[in-house]
Formats: sequence, C-alpha cells, structure tokens
Amino acid sequence: MRTSSLTVSRNHRPSLRLSSDSFAWIFRTNLPPRRGMPLPSVQKRNFFGLGEILSVLSNPAQTLKSLTEARKGLEDARKEIKEGRERAQLRTTHTFAPLPGFFPRPAEVRAISRILEGPPAFTVLTGASSVGKTALLREVLSGDAYHVLHFDLRIAGFADLTSLYLSLSRQMEHYFVRMGSVMEGYEEFEREAWAFKHDRLDVERRVERDGADAVMTSDVARLMELFQSALLHYWEFEPKVCDDSASSSETRVGSVDHKDHARGGSGPRKSAPNDKDAHAPARPAKRVPVVFFDEAHKLPALIRSTEAMKCLLDAMLVLTKQDRLCHVVHATSDSFYQTWLRQLNIMQHCKIICIGDCSKAETRAYFEDRLLPSVPDGLRKKLDFEALDYISDFGKYTA
Repeated sequence: MRTSSLTVSRNHRPSLRLSSDSFAWIFRTNLPPRRGMPLPSVQKRNFFGLGEILSVLSNPAQTLKSLTEARKGLEDARKEIKEGRERAQLRTTHTFAPLPGFFPRPAEVRAISRILEGPPAFTVLTGASSVGKTALLREVLSGDAYHVLHFDLRIAGFADLTSLYLSLSRQMEHYFVRMGSVMEGYEEFEREAWAFKHDRLDVERRVERDGADAVMTSDVARLMELFQSALLHYWEFEPKVCDDSASSSETRVGSVDHKDHARGGSGPRKSAPNDKDAHAPARPAKRVPVVFFDEAHKLPALIRSTEAMKCLLDAMLVLTKQDRLCHVVHATSDSFYQTWLRQLNIMQHCKIICIGDCSKAETRAYFEDRLLPSVPDGLRKKLDFEALDYISDFGKYTA
C-alpha cells in the first residue's frame, strides 16, 4: 500500500506542476526583466501591460510632463559630459622660455649653472625686487638639459589647502604629459600622469560630498609620494634606442648619468666618444627635473597651515637631499623668507645664491648698447654716463 501511495503521489505531481504553470501568466509583466532583452510576444501579454497603457491614455498630461523631464535630464547629462571632456583638455600652462632682450650677466649665469649641474639640491635664490632673478633662471633652465615644473606665486592658483592640492596635482599631471610628448622615447610617461588625475578625482568627489575641509595634509603627502615615485621611474627608465645615427649623435650630447649625478657628479655632461660608441646608437638624453617656485615668500601667506607647509617642504628635501631625484629652486625678494625656512628646520639644508645689481662695467654696456640708441640724436650728446646720479653714488659707495 505504501508503494502504491507513493506511486500515486508521484503520478499526481506533474498535474500539480501543470496547474501552477497554467496560472503563472497572471503574474507576468510585459516589461523585459533586463535591458536589451526582447519584448514578450503578443500571445504572452496580459492585463498588467494593459493597465500601464490605460494609465498613459487616461493621464496624457502627466505622461508628457514625465517625458519632457526625462528628455531635459538626458540633455543636461550630455551637456555635463561634454563640458567635462572639454575641461579635461584645458590644462593650465606656464610660459617658461628665455626672456626676450635678456642682457647677459655671465657671473650670475655661471653661479646658477654650477649648482644645477651638480647633485640635486634645495636652492634659495634671493635678491631685491626686479633685480633679474626670474630672468636669470629662465635663461638657464630653458635649455635642453632641464625639464621644469614652474609655479609662479604672483598669479598663484591656490589660497588654501584644497586649492593647493588641486593646483599641484594638475601641474604635476601636465608635467608628465608634456614629458611624454616632448622627450623622444618617453611616450609611456603620459601614463604616469594618470595617477595624479585619478587621485585628484577621488579628492574632488570627497570635497563635493564633505566640503572644502575634506582635504587634509595627508592628501598633500600622498601627492608628493606619487611625484617621488614617478621621478624614480623616470631615472630608472631606459628609453628605446634610436637606430638613426644622425639623431643618436645629437642625443649623445648633454646626456645625464643618474648614478653619477646622485653620487655628486657633474650632472649634465657631454659623453666622451670612443671606438665602441662610434657605431652604437645612443639613448635619448635625460633632462634633469627642476621644481621652481617663483616669489616663494608668498607661500606662508597663501597657506596658513604650518603642518601642510612643513609636509611640502620636507618632501622637497627628500626629493633633493635624500633621494637626489630633482632640483628645487625657490626665488624670493623677501629676506625674511630665510628666517621662516630656518624656523621650519629647512634653511640649514639649502644652498643660497644672492643676486645683486649689475657691476659698473655691465651697467655702462647696457647704457651704451640698449638705452642710448633709443634716445633722440639731439639729447644723446648731453647724456654722460659718468655724470649720472646713480653712477656717482655707485662709485662713492664702492670706491
């Protein structure tokens, strides 16, 4: 009897399954469960789909309003995506080329070049306002031996910790994008810029969610760590060898040996030709990275966080004195800036160059070569270089 009952129950299960399946169409929907799936056939439609159609027909104004809002939202989203793409293509660039009409100052150029050709260092360039500090640095650093990351604090793009982080991140991203586009064989360094971009996007999302105070000193430290890692990759990277003998002879001049540079060598130097290198293609030249802050004494006024400034300056010491990855140059016209650096325990690790006025011989050459030709002929004969008040005072105090 037990076996027969089991047989009967098993025989009745298909009929139950068929009866449940026969009523399952009531609970189906006309909408596809997933996007992209085909709509159900006409035979499978039911009164749920008809209810949706009736709701649309019974209230056409509300349906039209919903469609209008959806269309407007879609247009706004497309516009935002387009603006985001355009904004990503607009990078802030700074002019860093030799100053037109630069008057030669051989002694100052030699002093700056001597430091930049040595091992990486933290250099403070001081001097009175408009004495020619920026012009001298632009004359030296615009050569092919250097790749400059320039921050001009006279038109600074930051005034708090958040804008400081965003400005540094954008400049560093553009620095490596330009390195990959300008330097032959370093195209893959455009990918190094992605690290700065994605880190900045994460911080921007946090700022939108939590406000401007969401950026902390740790974010600046992480940014400088990314810059350190990218520079380390730059020095360890070996670009592809160029097979063109003509271009290889050009790239051989000014090539930098980082190992010799880190041990205190002479920095950018000309490779000595020999029999083995006569027919071997040379690698593209490595440019020495230089981080240049113009009018650096404005940093304490722009960023009131002493902790953030200490973090930024300590990172610069690591890049120069410890890891020897790049030069850091701060140009200032404020003599108290050195006192501020000394309070942060930075000044004793820096090299100092003081730029003064031109010598009397240089002043005479500038007067005769640059000023007199622009003076009318009738007044030119009345101008005596030795009779000028400035020259008389200059001779009085230097005699």
